[in-house]
Amino acid sequence: MGLVSTKEQQQKNTNTEYKTRETRKEYEKKNEKEKEKEKEKKKKKIPKVNLQQITLPVTNGKLEKLVTKTPWNALVITDLHFTNGERCYFATERIPKTIENIGETIEKHNIQQVIILGDLFHGGCDDLEYCGGIIQQFCDFGVPFYIIGGNHDRSVVKKLSEQINEEQQKLCHFVTESLFMEIEPLSSEEELKEETEISLPENGKLLDLGTYNKIVFSHDAGNNFWLKKEETVPFIRSIRLQHKKYFDKKKFLLIGHTHSIQLFKEELFGSISPFHFGHIGFRSYGLVRQINGKLKLDVIKMTNFK
Repeated sequence: MGLVSTKEQQQKNTNTEYKTRETRKEYEKKNEKEKEKEKEKKKKKIPKVNLQQITLPVTNGKLEKLVTKTPWNALVITDLHFTNGERCYFATERIPKTIENIGETIEKHNIQQVIILGDLFHGGCDDLEYCGGIIQQFCDFGVPFYIIGGNHDRSVVKKLSEQINEEQQKLCHFVTESLFMEIEPLSSEEELKEETEISLPENGKLLDLGTYNKIVFSHDAGNNFWLKKEETVPFIRSIRLQHKKYFDKKKFLLIGHTHSIQLFKEELFGSISPFHFGHIGFRSYGLVRQINGKLKLDVIKMTNFK
């Protein structure tokens, strides 16, 4: 083996160093591309916000002044998962009791509007005759319902919105073109000027979430994936952060989907649990009242049910 000259060795080292630099650049470039792909994936997880603004109260899609001497109140419920099939999260025999309890709650709080935060129907329930029967039972309560599509029922809710009759359209409104619904107070001489005591259900606990200019509702912001218990809070927080330019300090974000009560007053977001009597755990519902030109938001947590 011949000896390698110093000049040849230097050239070899230079070539090796050059290749190393090029390899490093290629690696960094590849790494940057991977980071960009991850960013794009995160963006796709939470769609761009599309708020459906609704000034309440609304009847048949038109703004009307509430002709009543009583305060304006809205009931917020979620994740009923109604189905005529056997497979469901909740026992189907408890559906009639749940519907009856919705009527009782409407009467108890003198409700003028009901907002359902998605998954009214369970996945796989595509019997439009059955679903239409449920819609008619809601219409029989005589107050407007707003139904947001959830990950289980977006397709069936869309179909129902296209087939309900004219009388049902006066009371039942489907939020199908938006992932969010935003409400704001309506100027009225009949609104409450001071907060009054809420009549709680048996073993119910009141959770005060404060007063806001507007409240934004959603089911899951279009994210059709399951959540582990430890993922629920980061999930809701990510929705608010992703759309932070729409959520100022005067707006609260309330969603369904999590099947749990997760309320963070300081961070202005939260979720409520299913209203269904078959739900194993705490049932809950939201109550929105217009007080002195603002929207007062409370959640009622029921610690026991029969």
